[in-house]
This record gives sequence, structure tokens and C-alpha cells, in this order.
Amino acid sequence: SRFNEIYSNEIRNSSRYGVNVDDTNFQSNTFYMNHFFDNYENAVDDGTDNYWDNGSIGNYWDDYWDRYLGVDLNDDGIGDVPYNISGASGSQDLYPIWDDGPGENHPPNWDQLPVDQIVEFGALFSYKVLAYDHISGIDHYWINNTNNFDINENGDITNISALSIGTYRLEVRAYDPYDNYCSALFNVKTQDTISPMWGTTPTNQEIEYNTPFSYDVNASDLSSIDHYWINDTTNFQIDINGTITNVGTPDSGIYYLEIRAYDPSNNYCSATIIIEVLSEDEEEGEGDGPGISSYGLVSLTLYSLASISLINIMLRKKFKTS
Repeated sequence: SRFNEIYSNEIRNSSRYGVNVDDTNFQSNTFYMNHFFDNYENAVDDGTDNYWDNGSIGNYWDDYWDRYLGVDLNDDGIGDVPYNISGASGSQDLYPIWDDGPGENHPPNWDQLPVDQIVEFGALFSYKVLAYDHISGIDHYWINNTNNFDINENGDITNISALSIGTYRLEVRAYDPYDNYCSALFNVKTQDTISPMWGTTPTNQEIEYNTPFSYDVNASDLSSIDHYWINDTTNFQIDINGTITNVGTPDSGIYYLEIRAYDPSNNYCSATIIIEVLSEDEEEGEGDGPGISSYGLVSLTLYSLASISLINIMLRKKFKTS
């Protein structure tokens, strides 16, 4: 068949083809102003020199957007991209019927959907989101929280203020020039995993028996020191400022004291020191030699003199007897 015009038909719901031209003798026919809906394949052309538009208007194809991202940017009712007809002839509908409303109403898409982020407390936050619009391009990005974050024209998100420990719920959007947009929600969690640090490492201490004891330790942390802790609360205590004092009168001896400084996130630094409580004898013996009091030194001297006198007497008796 040749030189036929097929127009103003509604062709729908075919389980195979809406139109199937499978004969090369079917030539020089023109299809226009037909509407194709819900067909397995809208059209196949294996014929010769067939036309799928009349030079100014073609056909309506329900899969025009799905197959070609078809749009009508100048709003003349004709799609801006030709519709390719399946088959060996390589035919095209050069003027597909298409009305997508004023401008272009197809939103951008995310290259990768934004995902939840974790940032260390005190660190700078940076995260890039990326969307694309093959038709109109990306005009700008938008973010809901402009008190703490900024997003630039390239989709780079940064913090513009110090982020407190906690979770921020962010919505980001990518807009095309026609105000169509894609949107995504994700969380930014600020956490503190870094332990405090000692200003000066605590050192061993020595105190006299029955004497008040006070020793200051000091730690620092970016998020502040929440509290201090010690392992021996029977004999010692530590206050919020890191001052260690004795509780009651600790017995003389050696005490192993572990000290910790905690931040609000329960991270801590630790140090163990020895506190030696001197005995009363050790206190009295200072300056007279290690471990010997003045009284003990006098007693030892008298005992030594008496021993020497006794030895002399015994030697004299021995000589007389001889």
C-alpha cells in the first residue's frame, strides 16, 4: 500500500504493537495526529519511506517523556526532541505532539541520594550533594537550616556556626530554572569522641600523718570538663574543680589513687598516683638518719658503751686466772 494518510485515530491497549509496518511494499504513507496509549510497543516501521508527521504536526506518544525526556520548552504544543520509531526503516516523528504545561515541569534528579553524616565536635563540616537536570540544568540549591549551614551553587554544604553536640535534620533541594525541584532529607550528627587532656600530668604526693591534704589536678576538653572522679572515696574526695582532699585521717601507708576527668559525652582521661601518708615515727626521725629517732639513737649509744665495759671486765678476770 502506498500514499495513504492515517490520522486522527486513538490506538491503545495493544499487547503487541499499536502499528506494525512489516512489509517493505508499504511505502510513502503518512501518519499524523494519532494518539498512542498503553501499547506494548507503540509503533514499528520496517517499510519504506513512510512519514510519521505531515511536516508540521506528528502524533502523540504516551512514552515520549519516559524514552526521551521529551519537553516542549517553547510551549508550541510540539515536542522539542524527535520521537524514534522502532524498526529497520529508522523513521522519526519530527513533530511529536506534546504539552507539558508552561515552561518545563520535570524536576531534577539526585545523582546520589544524600545520606546521613557524622561530624566530630569542633571540626568543620563539609558535604557535597549533586543533582542533575538534563533538560534545563540546575539553577540553585536550597537548605532549610540557614542558621547553622550554607549550601552553594555547586551543592557544597558547610557549617557557618559552631555545631553543638546533637542531631540536625536537614532538607536540601535542587531547583531548575522553572522552579521544579527534587528534595531529600538526611541527618547531620555532631558527636564528641575525643577524651580530655591533663594540663599537667598528676604526680605522686607525700603527706604527714594527721595533716590536712589538698592537691589540685587540672584537665581540659573542647566541650568542657563535666566532672572528676577518684577510685578511693573512703580516704579522699575530689570536687568539681579537681581539688583532692583527705576524708578524715587516713592511716599511715601508701594509697594508689586513680583520677579521672570526664567530659559531657563520658569520654575521660585517667592517671594513677601514689599518695604516701608518713607515720609519726617517720616524722620524728627526720634529720637523725633514716628510721632512727633521737631517743633511739641515745639508747643505742648507751647500750654499746655498757657492752664494751662488760667485755673489759671479762678480759681482766681471764688474765688474772691465767
